[in-house]
Amino acid sequence: PRLEVLDWRLTTIDVDTTYQPSTYALAVSQFVDALPLDPGVATCLVERQRFRTSGMRVIPEPVLRANVIEALLHALVIKRGLTVESVYAVRVARHFPQAFDREDLEDATDDAKNKAKKKKASQKPRKPKEKKNHAVVLVKALLSRTDLLTCPSRLRDHYAACKKKDDLSDCLLQAIAWLEWRLFALNQAKRLHDQL
Repeated sequence: PRLEVLDWRLTTIDVDTTYQPSTYALAVSQFVDALPLDPGVATCLVERQRFRTSGMRVIPEPVLRANVIEALLHALVIKRGLTVESVYAVRVARHFPQAFDREDLEDATDDAKNKAKKKKASQKPRKPKEKKNHAVVLVKALLSRTDLLTCPSRLRDHYAACKKKDDLSDCLLQAIAWLEWRLFALNQAKRLHDQL
């Protein structure tokens, strides 16, 4: 089925770099209260933040702060009557190399040098910068495929003007991957039920 993008933007939760529970709770609460939720929305996706030390003896404070915000998002969105699900960025990154034809990726850019880099990058583990570029290329390819995705021109224009295209790209790819996984799970459950 063709997907329809209803809303797609980059927002920031304004919190101090110094952790204060009351400040964080208020900022996240105001963010959740301001979410423009369509009446048909039943699930809110939250990117799962890493919770590891990366070889350090302690977990860095920015990682802990991100985890606090993630937990607050889960708690407050649930209070609005929605289901909240975590989406793991690593799983999304693994999902999409197989989901697009190489032609779609190549059509998304005219630069032959970038094409060679993408081909080479797809054959080895991606570095963070390569992953970000790959996500942007995938979303540009998706936006050019009106048979797969409907996206209003105002959202396309917002994406084109955005300086943080990698973050916006990650957001859209996470939503698409989650929908594909959900549809697959529902189809499998129906198939198993029909076999009983």
